[in-house]
Amino acid sequence: MLAVRSFAAMAARDELGLTNPLVPEEIVPFGDPAVLAKMDHVPDPELSLAALQSFADFTRLLAAPERGAITADVEAGTRVFAATGCAECHLPSWTTGSSADAVLSGRTFAPYSDLLLHDLGIADGVPQGDASGREIRTPPLWGLRFRSDLLHDGSASSVTEALAQHGGEAAEVRRRFESLSGSERAQLFAFLRSL
Repeated sequence: MLAVRSFAAMAARDELGLTNPLVPEEIVPFGDPAVLAKMDHVPDPELSLAALQSFADFTRLLAAPERGAITADVEAGTRVFAATGCAECHLPSWTTGSSADAVLSGRTFAPYSDLLLHDLGIADGVPQGDASGREIRTPPLWGLRFRSDLLHDGSASSVTEALAQHGGEAAEVRRRFESLSGSERAQLFAFLRSL
């Protein structure tokens, strides 16, 4: 549970700009404290420990998005997904360890991510935590059918655009995708639309 609270604390600060007792330091926009002084008039920490714990509990118990219908094309697309190498970073399933909370213990879920940092040649150049400026964390693909802005920065508006930007460690996967037949691409897209 402490790991989820730590994650929530970092996410609150890094993604929402909300300082909290675990991460009380502000991110200074453009490294310019004058910009921060103009923008932020709320005393720190902006979240109390109780509010942070509520955010962590919500995150910890949030259900994964349900899959769409599993058709023959989706099943074939699952095999194309693995054959192209996508499943090497977008791992199909994980199983949780033991937990005092029975609802979370030994549960298998399908985020389609290894949640690791990779150099795809498309990062923003900004080091953050353990990530160099060339690395991004593999985003989970679950719920992909509900998203229109893809990649770490929303710069791709389709799966094809996102795959076209895969370089670095994923250059070979991109090459395999580009060599797929029309029917294989249709099956892959059917699979991705099911997530």
